[in-house]
Amino acid sequence: MNYVRFRSALKDFPTFSLADVRIVDPSFDRRRLTEWQSKGYIRKVAKGLYLFRDVKLDEGLLFQIANKLYKPSYVSLETALAYHQLIPETIYGVTSVSTRRTYRFDTSVGHFLYRTVTKRLYFGFTVMSHATKIASMEKALLD
Repeated sequence: MNYVRFRSALKDFPTFSLADVRIVDPSFDRRRLTEWQSKGYIRKVAKGLYLFRDVKLDEGLLFQIANKLYKPSYVSLETALAYHQLIPETIYGVTSVSTRRTYRFDTSVGHFLYRTVTKRLYFGFTVMSHATKIASMEKALLD
């Protein structure tokens, strides 16, 4: 598969993983991803997650990346509070909540921080476009 066909097949996926690519083309050779990185067509966000170079980074895309980097998770805490305009500060980085251990990713597109909550407290989020999960105003305050 050449890059033009690849790009058109994944036009609805600004971020993608090898699993997403294999859905479109089961015989895809993963070495093509390395080749396209060196040519500047795509860039690696983190291990196993890629982004098309021509995609504009915005808040929604950063939230989508945060959800894909560390699963299960949803955007919450100060990031969700700023999104819902409950705090006036500008937030640099995306903070999420997960049932897994606290973790931090420093990537080429931003900083992603994950805080731990127990499984019984993993609720109170809404699903936006591209299956992006973000805490409601009330849940962001509780987290």
